[in-house]
Amino acid sequence: MTFTWTAGTNVTAYWLDVGTAPFVGNYYAGNQGIAAFKVVSGLPTDGSTVCVTLYSLIGGVWLSNTYLYTAASIAQMTSPTPGSTLAGPSVTFTWTAGTGATAYWLDVGPAPFNGSYFAGNVGLATSKTVSGLPMNGSTVYATLYAQIAGVWPANMYIYVAWHP
Repeated sequence: MTFTWTAGTNVTAYWLDVGTAPFVGNYYAGNQGIAAFKVVSGLPTDGSTVCVTLYSLIGGVWLSNTYLYTAASIAQMTSPTPGSTLAGPSVTFTWTAGTGATAYWLDVGPAPFNGSYFAGNVGLATSKTVSGLPMNGSTVYATLYAQIAGVWPANMYIYVAWHP
């Protein structure tokens, strides 16, 4: 996510803390120099509160403002249970609705971010039955994307293929 701010009068440096509480930088903490933006990755996707404290150095004194945001709630796979062995060659993948999601895309394949078994936009559906899965105990990867504000954040899940 990109955080931007307007330049303050007589500011000689900015410091940004992004974390779980005011004045805490456990997601990101750093001096921005005189830049008026910072791209921060690794933010939560669970709807939790994100606290952003912007410090401005004016006349040798750090002044701050704190802002509270709600992290996006990205869709989460609920069934089959991530890490489990699939029940057969045909499985229904089910997930929670993500906050603000306008579409979902599901990739299911033999490697991360691979849709060899299934790849497709499923609209606003929160489940998809995928057939033709292997029956050899191999690893199956499911990547669930949720379109939120024009971007497609994703969560990847790993399963074991059914073996008779």
